[in-house]
Amino acid sequence: MRPRRGQAAVHVLNPAALAPAELFGAPDSATGRWRDGVLPRILRAACRADAAEETWVVLDGALDRTWADDLSALLDDNRMLTLPSGERLAVPPQVPATADSY
Repeated sequence: MRPRRGQAAVHVLNPAALAPAELFGAPDSATGRWRDGVLPRILRAACRADAAEETWVVLDGALDRTWADDLSALLDDNRMLTLPSGERLAVPPQVPATADSY
């Protein structure tokens, strides 16, 4: 569901509840082709959305080195997510990301 003009879409993820392959993606075991995980799918859809609409990505969960190291560049000024495939996704300004750990 797309937000109405002036509203923001919000995606709340608990990265610790997902395996790295579910979160970031992995090669398909049958074909060897890359399959995006939950986070790259959300980011790709947000990048295709109208630039005037914000799409927030909230990473909510216990801080775990398994995913925190991979997401550090997404949360800093680089705003870049590097997938295990080597592909780098640039995240535009209309896609704020934040982490809330406990």
